[in-house]
Amino acid sequence: MCIKHFTIGIAAAGVICFSAAGAWAGDRFDRIQDRQMDNIYRGVRSGKISQREYDRLMEQQIRIERARAQALEDGRLTRHERLQMQKMQDRAAKNIRSAKRSTNLGKKDSPYHQRAHSSKPDFRPGRRY
Repeated sequence: MCIKHFTIGIAAAGVICFSAAGAWAGDRFDRIQDRQMDNIYRGVRSGKISQREYDRLMEQQIRIERARAQALEDGRLTRHERLQMQKMQDRAAKNIRSAKRSTNLGKKDSPYHQRAHSSKPDFRPGRRY
């Protein structure tokens, strides 16, 4: 009788651990997605990401979400699917960094060009010059 309860307890603990690990993986995915979206929005607000780059980055985020939904259709995420999601997120992070670092100085519609050729200087309170 005691062994039976012990075995059931071990099985229950195993189920809890595996479900917690799955939830953690989902939370990690969501945290990364949220951070990437915040980085995109900050880049747009600061003028470092153009409208064209924004559209491209958002399309990439939508593709990642669709791939995740498709991978979770069967109710679980296999190791291969998880690695594929990580690879897609890594590629998206690289594209976001690249978009924020590109200056687009030559394009007339870019905020950099407008600031450089504006008649009044770009003085903001609290900014070090």
